[in-house]
Amino acid sequence: MRSGRRTFLLALGAAGGAAAAAATMKKPAVSRFSSRAVSAGSRRAGGGYQASAHAINYYRTTKV
Repeated sequence: MRSGRRTFLLALGAAGGAAAAAATMKKPAVSRFSSRAVSAGSRRAGGGYQASAHAINYYRTTKV
């Protein structure tokens, strides 16, 4: 029974290490609005939707 406990603890440690490695390799989430930087020269006449900092923060916090 002793080797069963050791095997279990070894597997538990390996699973924890694998989970930690997977967490560090995860790509950071990129907001779809962060790449749409609008400069004053690129705005079209008539305006339209412009993602404000408040809206970007809202969409970032509602991600599942």
